[in-house]
Amino acid sequence: MSRNVRAQSPDTEAVIQAQATPPSTPPSPVLQALATRLRETAVSASQIPNATATQPPLLPKPTPSYVTAGEQATLSGFSYIRQTWNNCGPATLAMNLSYWGSTLDQATIGSVLRPFQDDKNVGPVELAEYAQLQGYRALVRVNGSGDRLRTLLANDIPVIIETWLEPHPGDGLGHYRLLVGYDDEAAHWIGYDSYYRENLVNPTGPYQGIRMDYAETDALWKVFNRTYVVIYTADKADLVADILGEDIDAGAMWARSLQAADDDIAANGDDAFAWFNRGSTLTARGRYAEAADAYDQARSLGLPPRMLWYQFGPFQAYYESGRYEDVLALADSVLNPAVQIEELYYWKAEAALALGNSSAAEQARARLQQLKPNYSVAYGRMEKAESAATVAMTASASVTSSTAVAAPTAKPSARAGFVADVTIPDGTSVRAGEDFTKIWRVRNESDFAWQGYRLRNIAGGAWINDNFAPPVDQPIPDTAAGATADIELVITAPTQPGSYTGYWQIVDADGTPVTGGQLWTIISVLAQ
Repeated sequence: MSRNVRAQSPDTEAVIQAQATPPSTPPSPVLQALATRLRETAVSASQIPNATATQPPLLPKPTPSYVTAGEQATLSGFSYIRQTWNNCGPATLAMNLSYWGSTLDQATIGSVLRPFQDDKNVGPVELAEYAQLQGYRALVRVNGSGDRLRTLLANDIPVIIETWLEPHPGDGLGHYRLLVGYDDEAAHWIGYDSYYRENLVNPTGPYQGIRMDYAETDALWKVFNRTYVVIYTADKADLVADILGEDIDAGAMWARSLQAADDDIAANGDDAFAWFNRGSTLTARGRYAEAADAYDQARSLGLPPRMLWYQFGPFQAYYESGRYEDVLALADSVLNPAVQIEELYYWKAEAALALGNSSAAEQARARLQQLKPNYSVAYGRMEKAESAATVAMTASASVTSSTAVAAPTAKPSARAGFVADVTIPDGTSVRAGEDFTKIWRVRNESDFAWQGYRLRNIAGGAWINDNFAPPVDQPIPDTAAGATADIELVITAPTQPGSYTGYWQIVDADGTPVTGGQLWTIISVLAQ
């Protein structure tokens, strides 16, 4: 077994100009006409005369339950966490939860949300679901605004935003940031960033966040349709609902999102992100043919190369429109040995099955399960993501409205470190149908002993269908903290010649994946 460690390039801000592979056909005349019509509608609307005095008087607005945002606000009480490789989602979530009293660390969260180290993406719905499982309320919303963010912060509620960051042209990445404050006079947010450390609020002392320019942040936030995640305790549910207003209802939120995208297109028909956001919104509402046209337009205008590491609406829109070959071609244009994204394997499996290629579908599903054994369809389908993100309004935290949710007790984080392949190093040749004994040596890097831990097969492609792995978890030796253990497994090689890879995961007594506990073996099967 081999492990590759790569240095991560810093995530930061810049102009977003990189190009993605455009669709094979040019923008349709229908889309061009739509952009013109939207622009004309915006102009004619601006010429509507003011209402006359014959209108009935407006009723007084009710007094809001929340504090109106002032010129500045800064929250405190966070634990700053510097992210590990590809781990900005779990790290940012851990910082957010620390505000509410949690001591969960990024490794513990990451072992659930990113059991495979090279997983490039943890979606906002996944963050919200994890927070809900800890007893908190959580909502994912799109089409946010600066006013909305300021009001949440002024009412002591931090917010996670999903943004694009680009330290160098063409080197952009998706990145989460936790907003903890703002300053209107200076026109900047204060954010806790798990990676980027320029523009520090306190460059010579303890970490207090970074300054993030309003306009620059909004342009980067727009790439993700201004998605934000709000995590809070049950006693603040009414407050959050009042602040979100109409957007507490998903249908109203998507309607406003579509209007915002159309307004942006009317202002600039060459805005690729506006067209992409239009496509995402239409996909969420089930208007797939229109969504596919919008995505085609966005791709023809040019998108960052890594855009589809994080957003998967085009795959769903093309699939639901019957464009199965386009789903496969688009997924294959993104995936490579260094870029493994479970959502894309989900859509590859669906498209291959629709085309009648059950073998390709099975291969994609096996890889999906290896990347994310507990994969939920909600992560790849937008309308299901909407449902999952809304479920927090009826979350099961059973407390009265005057009592905050008690901070959950953190489960100790179990960690493993690979030491050696004692037998059957990667690439070993074995005979078809032959039994062989694989032994991995691992170290218990936890602060406590392993007791009752097991080895679970999580993917093996054709091996699983060839009685390759035991159907139940394999017990592993109890291991003291800091000690090594030899994990032994008797395996029957597949009956057909070829190269095969099998994957296993060390889990604790409760079935929770152990961080760093993924093991694999690669064999070459020879004919009898």
